[in-house]
Amino acid sequence: SLEGRLDGVLQSIDLKARTLKIAQWTDSNPSVLSWNDQTRFWENKVPIKPSLVQTGLWARIEYRHVPTGCEATRVFLETHWTRH
Repeated sequence: SLEGRLDGVLQSIDLKARTLKIAQWTDSNPSVLSWNDQTRFWENKVPIKPSLVQTGLWARIEYRHVPTGCEATRVFLETHWTRH
C-alpha cells in the first residue's frame, strides 16, 4: 500500500534536514522518514510545532511512500504509552 504506520520510540528529529529517526521494537535498525510543512505533530494529543518535539518519547507515525522514501504525514507522541 502507499500508506503505512510505524510504532516505536522517537530517537531523533533533524529540523534542518527534516528527518525523523524511529526505533521499532520489531527491528534493530531505526527507520528514517522525511517530513515537511504538511506533517502534523502531536504530543499527548496536543498539536505542537516540530521545534518542540522531544526525543525519547513513544511515537506512532503515519506515513506515505514517496519517490525518495517514506514521508511522515502525522506524528503522534506520548510521554506515557498505553497499548490499545
